[in-house]
Amino acid sequence: MKNRICHISSVHPRFDSRIFRKECVSIAGKGYDVFFIVADGIENEKSEGVQIINVIPSIYKFSRIKRILKIPELIEARIEQLQPDLIHFHDPELIPLGLRLRRKGFLVVADFHEDIPLQILTKPYLNFFLKKIVSATFQLYQRYACRKLSAVVSATPKIHQTLIKYNPRNVVVKNYPIINKFNQVVRPNGKCVSYIGGINKIRGFYEIIEAAKISKTQLKLAGVFHEPQLYDVLKHPDFSSYVDFLGYISSTKVEELLSESYAGLVTLHPTLNFQDSLPIKLFEYMSAGLPVIASNFPLWKNIVEANNCGICVDPTNPSQIAEAMNFLKENPEEAKIMGDNGRKAVLEKYNWNNEEKKLIELYNTILS
Repeated sequence: MKNRICHISSVHPRFDSRIFRKECVSIAGKGYDVFFIVADGIENEKSEGVQIINVIPSIYKFSRIKRILKIPELIEARIEQLQPDLIHFHDPELIPLGLRLRRKGFLVVADFHEDIPLQILTKPYLNFFLKKIVSATFQLYQRYACRKLSAVVSATPKIHQTLIKYNPRNVVVKNYPIINKFNQVVRPNGKCVSYIGGINKIRGFYEIIEAAKISKTQLKLAGVFHEPQLYDVLKHPDFSSYVDFLGYISSTKVEELLSESYAGLVTLHPTLNFQDSLPIKLFEYMSAGLPVIASNFPLWKNIVEANNCGICVDPTNPSQIAEAMNFLKENPEEAKIMGDNGRKAVLEKYNWNNEEKKLIELYNTILS
């Protein structure tokens, strides 16, 4: 009889790249019965071997507080019905639920996608002292929880380094791309630079549009504004000639956009949380054979410069970003070499096939 693995999330979409596309689908093809419990108000369905179960009717409208309080109860009731052999949760707000399920005898794994204490310190809506208090309080709670759980999955080496002190059964499962998710793009006449992802100030919005203006480069933005007021900036005549906003686009459209581009941007600001992150877009640009213009964080430089697959810049300096844009535009052969190097590095090192093995080994260890 197959072991039942149940992933749960109260906030992520059902087809989330890391949870569904990678973790759930991977193990569904490796001899497990896989369930993914979500709270999105959409009907239950089976997709790619994974049974997706929604716990809230579509008519429900939850505030953030109600979601934190009510949805875990609904998930817990569904867990009791399913009786899975192992539970893998993905949201900090589900830690109390994870601890309750652990006390009931379930095997429970926590997946930390972000360094939450550091992330709290970057929240603009909290004042300095409140940030410190909330961050320190969560850090103590996270430490307590990790000691009680069956295992911990960390998305980056930095998170792993912090949490392994509290639970030795802790593996790093990096959010690397699935090989061939993006085929190597053909760029016969790449004329633009692309940015794909969430759009806000600390992800370098102002700097990249200023760089586009300085270098007279066409910049295409694909994603969602996390700070909607920034959208109005694009209407200013200084930027409207150089920046195209495409909104959220499908994976097919992403591939089309990359085929029109000669470089991909990932110039996040040097916040505590970003400096030790491994943004999936960096590796997706590389997977597509596109040279990258990336922030000059030590961790990222060790990837980009060591593999000669792009240029690292000060993300707060539009002139440096513009210089990198111009260099890649004016040196297409060098840009192609960098793109090929990035693609090769993904095929050999930075891919989901390698990370999948670590996750399956962890499951097998716990279940045995």
